[in-house]
Amino acid sequence: MDPIAISILMANYNNAIYIQEAIESVLKQTSSNWELVICDDASEDSSVDIIEPYLQHYQVSLIQNPQNLGYI
Repeated sequence: MDPIAISILMANYNNAIYIQEAIESVLKQTSSNWELVICDDASEDSSVDIIEPYLQHYQVSLIQNPQNLGYI
């Protein structure tokens, strides 16, 4: 596999209504030389539950802050 050419950083904090559509839009890209890093700022909604199934995809990863820091 070639080195990653594109790193996509996706911030998340209580974005359950948007996160699935955002992830799906990345997965539909025609280029396969990317990685998606989702940075969660201690969400209190169901967004992490929505993200978790996508973590089985080798190009998707999740970083979770243990407490809300107000920024990613």
